[in-house]
Amino acid sequence: MRSDWTKHKLSHIIDIIGGGTPKTSKEEYWNGSIPWLSVVDFNNSNRFVEKTEKSISEVGLKNSSTNILNQGDIIISARGTVGALAQLLNPMAFNQSCYGIRGLEDHIKNDFLYYLLINTVNNLKRIAHGGVFDTITRKTFESIEVNVPPIDKQEGIASVLGLFDQKIQLNQQINETLEAIAQAIFKSWFVDFDPVRAKLRANEEGYDPERAAMAAIAGVSLEKDWRNIDDDLEQKLANMTEAQRDELKHTASLFPDEMVDSELGEIPKGWEVIRLEKVIEIHDAKRVPLSRREREKRPGSYPYYGATSIMDYIDDFIFDGIHVLMAEDGSVMDDNGKPVLQYVEGKIWVNNHAHVLNGKSSVSDELLYLFLQTVDVKPYLTGAVQLKINQRNLKSIPFLHAGEEVFKVFSVKIGPLFTFILQNEEENESLEDLRDTLLAKLISGELDVSEAAPSFTEAR
Repeated sequence: MRSDWTKHKLSHIIDIIGGGTPKTSKEEYWNGSIPWLSVVDFNNSNRFVEKTEKSISEVGLKNSSTNILNQGDIIISARGTVGALAQLLNPMAFNQSCYGIRGLEDHIKNDFLYYLLINTVNNLKRIAHGGVFDTITRKTFESIEVNVPPIDKQEGIASVLGLFDQKIQLNQQINETLEAIAQAIFKSWFVDFDPVRAKLRANEEGYDPERAAMAAIAGVSLEKDWRNIDDDLEQKLANMTEAQRDELKHTASLFPDEMVDSELGEIPKGWEVIRLEKVIEIHDAKRVPLSRREREKRPGSYPYYGATSIMDYIDDFIFDGIHVLMAEDGSVMDDNGKPVLQYVEGKIWVNNHAHVLNGKSSVSDELLYLFLQTVDVKPYLTGAVQLKINQRNLKSIPFLHAGEEVFKVFSVKIGPLFTFILQNEEENESLEDLRDTLLAKLISGELDVSEAAPSFTEAR
């Protein structure tokens, strides 16, 4: 420890704030203007948490034991997924499975405290009360001693490490945008049938149906008269290469100009409703669950996936390449009834709580992933206490097959988006590794801020 650093019990330099949950039976306590945090909102690699799945009302706040954390305060999960950390971008309430942490101004700044806690969390896990790693209590914080530099050095350390987290979060935001673009294209083609409906309208109103479909595919708004639509399409075409214009024209020709009835309602003529089992491969037989104790004996660098996220890192892998993971039991759907999915790449291990899927034939993994995001899984669930979607029900989900050529063109169109997503994820892994290496050295005083600053530029 450097001479100007001081040693403290962690509990002596922070405020520990408890949370709570308003009664779920009281509708007036919920869906208000106050964000309400639970671990599901911050159980990822993001430093910052900005929004929550659920919110409470002022009445709910007054009639519960929860508290409001300030912008910049820290949240740490104390039960379940213990030790997950994040820093708040907005004031939020939170549940009783977490603690709010706020640095005492005279001793420690929240930005530095966040990194200090990351470095300390393994110690918190080791001494957590109630088994191998089941619970963090207030006494846990009293058991930890930390070395703290002067305020100016705290700010310098937090600033250097913050550069990594800013870049990581920017990449994640880019990935969210890229996936949203892919989702929008999928919805336009295979849910709303925009190119087909554009042709139908064009036929009725005397406009060229192929150009109408081209406009729909190119993203031109069809909420106008045909003259304006045509002008907008021409502007789009002027910014394309000849090859891109030819590709757009070919894609438009693949869509029919007629709708027919089906079990799913009206669908484009020539498209077929089949069972999902015809276009997927299921690799569940290769899954191997490992208990927490078994994983602790096998630390490594390969992600160990559960139903909703990475649970651990171990010394071996079962699967390699791109896969779509779909939660099988437990947390199987979101608040909108859509399945919990993970699009993963690389060497991984998966337990028995997630189906491991690939598309086959003309159905790419990316197309399968986007399709499953549109499925209402409630009719396919079993179990009263623990919800589950078994293989039989998974295979029975109706799937609208648009034909091999349409699917191939779609997959070529969205492929670069997912390639970029994977590149950003790979870059983030490298940034996280370097950040964590620097973090340990900076927090221990082994490395000075002036020595660490160039590392971020080199990492980029």
